Amino acid sequence: MRLSRIARLARLPHNRGMGEIYLELQRNGAYLRCTAVDADTAEEAVAIGPANDPEGVKRLAVLKLKNRLEARKPGRPGGPGLRV
Repeated sequence: MRLSRIARLARLPHNRGMGEIYLELQRNGAYLRCTAVDADTAEEAVAIGPANDPEGVKRLAVLKLKNRLEARKPGRPGGPGLRV
């Protein structure tokens, strides 16, 4: 059985300049899946890691979300419309 928990992060030091982020945590055995969702854009990023380090998995999901949002800004490498 998988348990799900949703947490809301307000302004944290590592997400300066970003709005609210919602985190969904799902544990499956020894692994933890964390989905980070930006409240303003509904953009999401997923990180999977060991269940004994939930803060590390959360931090990774937030960093991946931040990188995804930065890449979508106009004029940034890797943004929309850029093909490699």
